[in-house]
Amino acid sequence: MANRDTHVAVGSVCGAGLAYYRSEGQSPADQFLASIGGALGGWLGARFPDFVDVPLSPNHRSHAHSFAGAVGISAKAKEMLLNWESDLRRRLQDVRTRKANAATDWDRMYLGLMEILLQIGLGILSGLIAGHLSHLALDFCTPGGLPLV
Repeated sequence: MANRDTHVAVGSVCGAGLAYYRSEGQSPADQFLASIGGALGGWLGARFPDFVDVPLSPNHRSHAHSFAGAVGISAKAKEMLLNWESDLRRRLQDVRTRKANAATDWDRMYLGLMEILLQIGLGILSGLIAGHLSHLALDFCTPGGLPLV
């Protein structure tokens, strides 16, 4: 039976992997930052089902651990992910433009930090979904499986 340590380890790896995949075509530095964010998001996403359905017993699985919940959350999360990613990519481009035209070193440093945080944020979004789905996949493989609803 998967425990919390297994869930967060697998979720972090899955989150980093998905974030890296979704950052294809970007610079290696951007892919690295997205992967770090993906690992963090995967860690959080892997913990999510147990925040909702607190594991007080082996039979704690309810809405956040169900096939219906997975489908509903995934569908809504994908829609939200695409909207948030689009917004973050637009902001990232704006920051990069402002950084290229910055008048002082302090401005460039501040905008460089914002650029890093936005890139990590993009990874977190992918990681949240991957971590949540990895948690459900691990629980599906246990004798208790997952409830339909």
